[in-house]
Amino acid sequence: MFATWGRFVYRFRWPVLILSILSLAGWAALMSYSGTLGAEDLPSQTEAGRANELIESELGRRAPSFILVFSRMIRKPPTRSFARRPSGR
Repeated sequence: MFATWGRFVYRFRWPVLILSILSLAGWAALMSYSGTLGAEDLPSQTEAGRANELIESELGRRAPSFILVFSRMIRKPPTRSFARRPSGR
């Protein structure tokens, strides 16, 4: 497969080079028009938007950060010492 591709690129090196440069220029143009996606950009109709609204209502506005949610399919504590540990509530 790579031998065939190599022969093709060698045979049509100038069109391949021009196509590569045009692709790179197109990518650069698209990147210059792109913006950053922030939490305020999430549509409220999506699950992510609803989750963001819930987080903001529960925690309030804070400095930029991220939230990690862990879950386990098995609901048993991993060790006995973990089960005896107070929950802090």
